[in-house]
Amino acid sequence: MAKPKGIKVGSKVRLNEDFPADTSNRTTFTVVVVQDEDGKRIGLEGPSTMTTGHECDGACELGRGWWTHEDSLRAVDGETVDDE
Repeated sequence: MAKPKGIKVGSKVRLNEDFPADTSNRTTFTVVVVQDEDGKRIGLEGPSTMTTGHECDGACELGRGWWTHEDSLRAVDGETVDDE
């Protein structure tokens, strides 16, 4: 399965739902992993350590990682995160 269009490592995104502790819908994350397999989990790195954060299988600093799905994301600063 191909990677979702518009989401790439380095993209800046915000979550619409499923926020980690210590964050909100205004917290900006950086995409650190885009999986190819079914489910298309997206690994995000937060701007600081989160109570429920982890390391996205080594892709970011311990406590700053969060797994989500592409339908939970929205773009920041004009970046596209959909299938345009």
